[in-house]
Amino acid sequence: MTNDEDKTPAGRLERALRDHAADRKAAAELAAEVAPEFERLKTLGLELAALSQDERRKVLDAAGMKEVSAAPKPLPPVRGASFRQPPMLQPARWQVWRLMPGASLWQAVCLSLDIEPESRLTDEATRTRSDYSRLPADYWDRLTVCKASVSTNGPIQPHGPLYRGMLNNPDCAVLLSEVAAFAIGCGWPIPDAMRALVSAPASKPDEDESKEERQDRRLKACDDAGLAMPGSPVGRLPDGIARIAKAEGVSRQAFSDDIKAALARRAARLKEGKGR
Repeated sequence: MTNDEDKTPAGRLERALRDHAADRKAAAELAAEVAPEFERLKTLGLELAALSQDERRKVLDAAGMKEVSAAPKPLPPVRGASFRQPPMLQPARWQVWRLMPGASLWQAVCLSLDIEPESRLTDEATRTRSDYSRLPADYWDRLTVCKASVSTNGPIQPHGPLYRGMLNNPDCAVLLSEVAAFAIGCGWPIPDAMRALVSAPASKPDEDESKEERQDRRLKACDDAGLAMPGSPVGRLPDGIARIAKAEGVSRQAFSDDIKAALARRAARLKEGKGR
């Protein structure tokens, strides 16, 4: 079997790293190619700036650049390519993300670096790496490894309807808890809030708690996580309980049974006017 035919995670990772190296080489070659023209325009811009405003207007008009202002300011070397300080990356809003079981793969990778995956980062974070990217090198390295590790068999499983190219798409829907567990397994430092999605129980059980106390405690954990719980045990339970069940170390079915029992008692108390 040749490397091009290797469909294993290692093979996909090898191809991804090879493609990444090729992209970086192409970007460096392009930068070297346009550098002389960039310097030439910069020099001409300084010469133009030394003229009076009337003289600049005549020169610009003669060059067919009537739309360029002759006001005393540096001439941009290439239209739309002037460098501006991009908005700073923001820290992750864990008060929101800890309640979100799923995210896009690129968002999960940002969160693993404690970066808020704002919508304005979408294009930058899901395209080929650029030397001008505001995202750190660790983001691109982690994204490469995570994309190669998305598989229907794990360690990072895609969620939602499958479609062509899904397994190598930064927009692939994943569970934050699975990405957190994978990051920990890779030895990557991640925020404590993300680590908690895997390792921390929803709440610490009391050794002497009764069955009813356990059920009520688990329902409270769902409430504290901001899950929209139904008003009765016959309502549909939210998908987010799977993550809390995993943190409790029990199956989703066992956890759901406890939640429904607690919901039944809550509904009875409300009916009797005794509050929750």
